[in-house]
Amino acid sequence: MGKWLDLLARKINPPPFQVGDVVRFEPDERALGWTQELEGLYPGYVGKVTKIKRGRMFEWDVYVDNKTVGFLSIYFKLIKRARE
Repeated sequence: MGKWLDLLARKINPPPFQVGDVVRFEPDERALGWTQELEGLYPGYVGKVTKIKRGRMFEWDVYVDNKTVGFLSIYFKLIKRARE
């Protein structure tokens, strides 16, 4: 059943990135207060997407440099797409 939910989630709401993508953290003022929970995450931080897994319902848990970034993934911008 989990495999079907993953496929459905990818159709309804595809992951924002792929494993291996290089991304930069570009938060707005609303997100800056949340970054203190993630050690080493700061505006302009550049890292690589190391893992993506399905979270609640059709949302995605994104890991950058093995750090879970949770909802902050919306503040990451793609710098370089991983090779397909």
